[in-house]
Amino acid sequence: LDLPVLNAPYEKVSLSEIGTFDFIHLSYVIEHLPDPKHLFQTAYTLLKPKGILCIEAPNDFNILQKALVTHLNKKNYWIHVPVHVNYFHFESLSKLFAKTGFRIVQKETGFPLEFFVLMGLDYIDNPKVGKKIHTMRMLFEKNLSVLGLNELKENLYRSFADQGIGRNCIIYGQK
Repeated sequence: LDLPVLNAPYEKVSLSEIGTFDFIHLSYVIEHLPDPKHLFQTAYTLLKPKGILCIEAPNDFNILQKALVTHLNKKNYWIHVPVHVNYFHFESLSKLFAKTGFRIVQKETGFPLEFFVLMGLDYIDNPKVGKKIHTMRMLFEKNLSVLGLNELKENLYRSFADQGIGRNCIIYGQK
């Protein structure tokens, strides 16, 4: 596309070298960083006034995961040491946005996979079931699209985010 690309760790880049942006999107990054607050502060500096930062991270230690551990004796299946050095859920990620000066404008998520375990399809202990529920989730979303119900899906997933459930946290914050 003949777009300018700077391929370097963000800590090693001069902010004046890269300019400012209207939108920054970081997907599945912050759980790997020892200091995610620093990344948010850097993003804030790099955004133009009213610019948007979109962060997507796993929704870990959420109420459904805790329920599966407490009531169904599941292990903490979302723990990935040493790959993940930080864990977030909607409340903790929202606090990080606020601490770094962002105003949250929208929260979204994906399908809460824990629903399948609660319905008797234990993907945690059985990888074959994991493939099955992935196919089921994809079919659910595809059928909503085919039926012209994308807005319903978006509203449903935003409602899940409001409840703090869903596989991932997707939060949009404005400078």
